[in-house]
Amino acid sequence: MFIWNGYAWVPKSYMPETTVNYKQVSLHHTDPAGDKTVDVMTATAQDLFIDAVIIHVPDDLSEVATFTGLSVQTDDDTPLVIMSTTDGAKAKLTGDFYHVYRGPVVTAATKKIQLTIKAATAGSGKVADVTVLWRPVVAGGYYLNA
Repeated sequence: MFIWNGYAWVPKSYMPETTVNYKQVSLHHTDPAGDKTVDVMTATAQDLFIDAVIIHVPDDLSEVATFTGLSVQTDDDTPLVIMSTTDGAKAKLTGDFYHVYRGPVVTAATKKIQLTIKAATAGSGKVADVTVLWRPVVAGGYYLNA
């Protein structure tokens, strides 16, 4: 089941103790010579369970010559790769692309979920919607949107 949050359809929490964070990330950057990594959310205070991550790319990026791919990952000591469309896999980004990662996995306190735009820009107005369903391992942990 999905609910409208005023910007996009996001999944309704499927567990009473699960919290949903949503962030829209621009896939445009002004230095297409290298990768651009954007902080999406930061775990604060305590470790968190990531129950699911949903990445939605509404636009067709498969034919955008200046775009080579994107990835979503944590910056834990051993990063959790949630999604990667690198190595020529951008052909999958044909519009209304959804990727669902299912946990639970644990990310450490103060660690981030990040989106990396690979090597070039997707162009002005292109976005990725990142939705994270999570819960604290112990009381006091939460995600703060970047």
